[in-house]
Amino acid sequence: MKATTIYCKYCHQRLFDMTPGTKGSIEIKCTRCRKIIRITFPEYKENKDYLATE
Repeated sequence: MKATTIYCKYCHQRLFDMTPGTKGSIEIKCTRCRKIIRITFPEYKENKDYLATE
């Protein structure tokens, strides 16, 4: 199993890694640009990184 990296959609700062099978949504504050982002986890696709989307 390989984790997928999630990035801020505004400044492209790395936010966290998502493990396969993760479901649900989360609100997170970017440590660089300080914007609050709501993330709904996309369907897992191996070896692909994502920008956070609302």
